[in-house]
Amino acid sequence: MRYLFKQLTHPEDEIRRRSANLIGLLIASVDEDYRKEIPRDVILKSPTITSTALLERYLKYFLQPDHKKTALHQSRIINSFENMIFSLFSNCRNNQANDYRKIILKHYKKDLYADELIQLCLIKSAKHISLCSEEKSVKTLFDYILKMLKKENHNLRLTALEVVYDLIPQIDKKLKFIDSLRKLFIGNISPSTLPAENYLNMKIIELLDLDEGIIKKYSEFYRRDLEKIQHIFLSNLKTSTSGIVKKVQIELLLEQTLKNQQEEIYTALHFCNILKVSGIEDIRNLAGRTLIKLMPRLSFEQRNDIAIELLRALEMEDYQFTKYIPYYLGQLILYLNPNELEELIDDLIEKIKQSDPKLSSLLLRTVGIAIANYPKYRERSSEKEKFYENRLSKMIGILLNGFVHYNLKVKQAAFRVIGREIFGSMHLSLDEKNHIFQLIAKKILTLLTPITKEGLMFLINSIGLNYMYKFISDFNFYKGSIKLDTPQKIAFFPGAFDPFSLSHKEIVKAIEVLGFETYLAVDEFSWSKRTQPHLFRKNVINISIADELNVYLYPEDLPVNIANPDNLKTLRDNFPFSEVFMVVGSDVVLNASAYQKNKRKNSIHTFSHIIFERRTQHTVDKKDKIVQEAIKGIKGKIIKLNLVRCYEEISSSQIRNNIDENRDISRLIDPLAQKYIYENSLYQREPQYKSVIQTISIDIQIVENITPNLIEELFQTILSKHHRNEVSIKLTEFARKINPRILLLRDVRHNGTILGFSAFHWVRSNILFQEFKDNLISEYVRENAVGRTMVIDGIFTVSDIKNKSELENLEQVILTETISFCIEKDYNYMIFRNVFDNCQLTSLSENLELMGFYRLPFSNKDNPVFVVDISKPCIVNLDTESIIKEPFDQNLNIIKSVIASRKRLLKSFTTFYPGNIV
Repeated sequence: MRYLFKQLTHPEDEIRRRSANLIGLLIASVDEDYRKEIPRDVILKSPTITSTALLERYLKYFLQPDHKKTALHQSRIINSFENMIFSLFSNCRNNQANDYRKIILKHYKKDLYADELIQLCLIKSAKHISLCSEEKSVKTLFDYILKMLKKENHNLRLTALEVVYDLIPQIDKKLKFIDSLRKLFIGNISPSTLPAENYLNMKIIELLDLDEGIIKKYSEFYRRDLEKIQHIFLSNLKTSTSGIVKKVQIELLLEQTLKNQQEEIYTALHFCNILKVSGIEDIRNLAGRTLIKLMPRLSFEQRNDIAIELLRALEMEDYQFTKYIPYYLGQLILYLNPNELEELIDDLIEKIKQSDPKLSSLLLRTVGIAIANYPKYRERSSEKEKFYENRLSKMIGILLNGFVHYNLKVKQAAFRVIGREIFGSMHLSLDEKNHIFQLIAKKILTLLTPITKEGLMFLINSIGLNYMYKFISDFNFYKGSIKLDTPQKIAFFPGAFDPFSLSHKEIVKAIEVLGFETYLAVDEFSWSKRTQPHLFRKNVINISIADELNVYLYPEDLPVNIANPDNLKTLRDNFPFSEVFMVVGSDVVLNASAYQKNKRKNSIHTFSHIIFERRTQHTVDKKDKIVQEAIKGIKGKIIKLNLVRCYEEISSSQIRNNIDENRDISRLIDPLAQKYIYENSLYQREPQYKSVIQTISIDIQIVENITPNLIEELFQTILSKHHRNEVSIKLTEFARKINPRILLLRDVRHNGTILGFSAFHWVRSNILFQEFKDNLISEYVRENAVGRTMVIDGIFTVSDIKNKSELENLEQVILTETISFCIEKDYNYMIFRNVFDNCQLTSLSENLELMGFYRLPFSNKDNPVFVVDISKPCIVNLDTESIIKEPFDQNLNIIKSVIASRKRLLKSFTTFYPGNIV
């Protein structure tokens, strides 16, 4: 709850609203309801935290925010009070409501809060407080409302009037509160300067059953304001107009427009503008709701104009405004006539594949809301069921296109919409959800890819699947088990699909029209064709066929070789209640080895076939005769199909060539698949052979005579961040040790500039304590070291800015060269300890551990000691970059992947050979 309370200062309205709602829900859920009968001799322990105590505490937090918070944050917390109260009483049990009311009404005592913002917050929340039949229990609330009605501040007065208008129908007309209201309105009959106030006064007077004369006077005040209605339109678009005034004026405009049936389109466009640009969430939502109420009064042409206006509004830059539009746009488009709705949906199919992630996410929610309200469209139009179902399939296809989108944000939005807006919808009945489930279930199952548990996509998938699970449970409970129809005919379509083109898709659609359920089998390895990796090809296929509800990828863990009768028998067994047809081109029948073999049980000849013929003007007759002859060897049914000429001419090789030559392929392949191909640099021109390895000119130099001049050079180039005296003292002490050496790494191309160095020396076992000044370290080395021991006193490199060579990871290069030198000199054990204190070892520590060094747990945390056995080195060639061809060797994503995989490989070796150098 502390975390949720902190979110009340968040700049996003939606986050603040949800956080306040959750706080109210949690408070109402704190008390445990013991439902079993309690034995007489048992006394239940009082809970440490009760909901009433928690409510009292958080009421103070909401109404008296910490003075350390900014004024803006304080106002956000106070304004969230209404949402919390609404959630509290919506989720509490009946026996809790009285206790909550008593606690809350303590804050409604007169003159307790002088701040007008808090007063406004309290009066707005009054309509959410649960009332009871006893007037004494709510007298404090009624007195507070009456007090607010007399305030000079028009925002307080209007909010109180709105609360009164909502309360009157809920309470007994014999209460003293009603009498007080009557006296108040009778005693002060005068017009207000605010049209919103005159409107509310008139509505309340009608509910109070006052004399006709009084009602006429208030009605006259309201009628005069209608003559200035243009000023009302203008004031609604001004930022200086308060939210409550805008809210009442929107209701006024709606009522007036519905009564007079004039200028509906202007009012509707006005509500559109408010929905697009209003800075107050409640006002935007009210404008959207009133727009929906107004839609039936508009002509079909005017409805189309409104829908197009809001569709364009989705393309606005500011997401904090556009995110509210889809909920209302999805309902509004269902007021269009069938032809215009069909055109709009076709437009959305194209837009979802070509738009940026933000717009795509908004369009997906629009379609999801439309599907959730789509059953209402059947009542509004008199079209045939066939067209109604076809349109539903198209809209579901749009969501599935989003679900296979290569952009993770669009994918997340699509599955969130499928779960929450459709299967979590309150508008769809169980039967209607079941109908959608029948269409979408198998498709989602095949498109749902494994996600790592660390990602946000995993959580969104879990939420979406949870909504589906709830639907399945409810349907099983109320209606019985869900039965998915078993297809009578299965079309099995194998191929390389490198890539999957529009001609492939047209073949699939033509088969689908014949009533087949189609499965595409991707060849995993096609060495002769030099195809792209099959996972890329599968992704392109999924993107291309997502909107075809009866087309699926065949599972890759069930490989099928059409030349292998055992594989084909397994294929038949996988569809025991369906007839399996093979889908092949006429050239496959003529040339594939499977068809040249003798017919036998479960061979390809025993299957029914769908054969597509690619016709050319010069070879039609001759080829037909050859194909007819080949078909005679097939025992099953034969269905011949031809593509439209424009699709016949599309081939996968043509697409690859066009990509190589930077030509447009939008007419050859699905637009979203095209973006995926370009995004991942697939099918780009690459050399037949690997590029020549570029040499990096560096020089490794071992220095045994450490002179003052060398120490000065090391200070100037590498160690300048340390104090000069410290560098001189440390390196001079190092030079007095046994066999001290410095390994220098120089850049030959830049005048032999030093890129880095390592300092190391031999240490005898009898002077280990003198070396490390630590008994535990010296004992550990004596027990584990075998042979001669070398100590690395430090590895130091220039900064990335000063590194002008093309050599990367200088620390690893220097460490590797140092170890190689020591192994060559027959050293068997190595210790790393930095001679300089306060030196960052983050990247160096990682390199040491990846090469098998073990950090001694009892060494100094700020300057740790690492040890490793170098007597049996494990050699790993890190040469992947030299194997990868252009342009992939320059792709940052591929380089990052290689580095990450390399680290995982080295960690595996160090785990397999603990304590040994890798």
